[in-house]
Amino acid sequence: MSEISPISWQQIHAELEDYAPARPVAGRVLWGLFILAWVLTDFQMVVLAFWFSFRLRYLTGGADPF
Repeated sequence: MSEISPISWQQIHAELEDYAPARPVAGRVLWGLFILAWVLTDFQMVVLAFWFSFRLRYLTGGADPF
């Protein structure tokens, strides 16, 4: 029975690089834009919620709409 030789992390990394090359910068930029759009969308929702609540308060003559 032959003994299995130990493998180093460098060899594993080299093997993986053959199948999955390093992600290009464009992918990171797209992820960054996606996250930024998500955060800005959440911020817009908060602003719109406040705007509609104040608008409702104005339309109801200052009464609490809720």
